[in-house]
Amino acid sequence: MLEAFEYQLSESRHSRTRKYTAFNLSVHVKNEAERLAIFSGLKHIPSVKIIL
Repeated sequence: MLEAFEYQLSESRHSRTRKYTAFNLSVHVKNEAERLAIFSGLKHIPSVKIIL
């Protein structure tokens, strides 16, 4: 999914119990359609719980 885009992924923080990890994903998109496609793709990954 992200292979077609220029992006940076970095680990942000862990939950107190270290069960969850937050990540920052920065993606350069050309338009709203690309942004929505990325959000839609991320929603279908079982290990992704929340997308802001």
